[in-house]
Amino acid sequence: MIRTFHTVRTQFIQNNFAFYDARQWFTGVGEKSCIIRAMNSRARSILLAALAMVGTIIGAGIFALPAAFAAVGFWPGTLLFWVLALATTITHVLFAGLLLNERRRMRLTGLVDRHMDPFFHVVAQITYPLQIVASIFAYLILGGEFLSVLTRAAGIQAPVGLWQLAFWFFGGVTVLFGLKTVARVNSLATGAKMAALLLAVAVAWPLIDGGYMRLGGWTDWFLPFGIFLYALSGLSAVGEAVEITRGNKHEALWAVGLGTFVSAFLSWLFGVGIFLAAHGYPLRTIPDVISVLPSGWALLIPILGLLSVMTAYLNMAEDLKETLDLDFKLNAKQATIIALGLPALMLLAFSRDFLGTIGFIGSVFVGINGLMVCAMAFKSFEKERRASTRLLGLFAIVLISGIYLFGLFQRILFRESL
Repeated sequence: MIRTFHTVRTQFIQNNFAFYDARQWFTGVGEKSCIIRAMNSRARSILLAALAMVGTIIGAGIFALPAAFAAVGFWPGTLLFWVLALATTITHVLFAGLLLNERRRMRLTGLVDRHMDPFFHVVAQITYPLQIVASIFAYLILGGEFLSVLTRAAGIQAPVGLWQLAFWFFGGVTVLFGLKTVARVNSLATGAKMAALLLAVAVAWPLIDGGYMRLGGWTDWFLPFGIFLYALSGLSAVGEAVEITRGNKHEALWAVGLGTFVSAFLSWLFGVGIFLAAHGYPLRTIPDVISVLPSGWALLIPILGLLSVMTAYLNMAEDLKETLDLDFKLNAKQATIIALGLPALMLLAFSRDFLGTIGFIGSVFVGINGLMVCAMAFKSFEKERRASTRLLGLFAIVLISGIYLFGLFQRILFRESL
């Protein structure tokens, strides 16, 4: 049987960070040393699971954030961003709690099948895989653009479409044949991605003009809704975070919450930093974003982008395979063909408008899947015995559901976006 990516990755993490069971801790060490090593193990587990969240959430979406903030201004954009950050953080924690209550591995579609009516299971079977497939499609669009920028800097000229197909091909080969290598690269690349992001903000910082914080207005405050939600969503990483923490409820919930918050903070920092450094210039394309930094640092953005998109692409492709395997009961060959082939067909058949693509994914697919999580969590909280916990939980779930419904109906009925 072919070992899945997540199994190899988890084994790699465990082998390199020395997770020991209780009997090993007590062998040849005192009780105090045992407690210290247990605490260190828990801290590592939370940290690694949180990094798995960060590695997936910080992806293609961060490069649309400067354009999103430029469209509505600093203050309306920041308020909307952090409202959605709070909503997605709570959604991820609720989803982790639901997974922790199950006795076997599954993803969103499997949970919906167990806890909701057949109609909603059919909806989840459509929306959750489509969210992943559409996200991979967005990664292919952006990955090819970053490759094109880097190769042009090296003196190689070729159409962007060719580099998008090349990105898909090499990513697919890695998924097929490099599982252990992918696990090692992803673990290292997440740290490198965070460092590159902070360096880009530091380079842009001297260029920031606080006067541009007053630009924009509240009339069209909802326009970046889908882009923000897409940039903040990480449902596909929650299952892996739960498995890295070995199903420990305290560690898993902390890791998921911490990973989502850190991703949101770093994404906001990058989005507003580049927007303010651009001095009001619209940043709708990757070359526009690159042009903000001084010429000596111009390649920092495409390098950051390639790291971000590649790690997120590999994680998403593997999560799609896991979903098709665990929830749809397809064999490994069928799951691999669909996971790698369908986004490539979309690349050939559909428009390659990056902002429009992720805006639609965020408002519609992320919104519907978030509503599925809220509905299952609502049923779970109804059984809570403590009245105060039950009422607080139900109120938060209803509030978050309203946020998702607003974005969904605004996109479908009015079709207004960036």
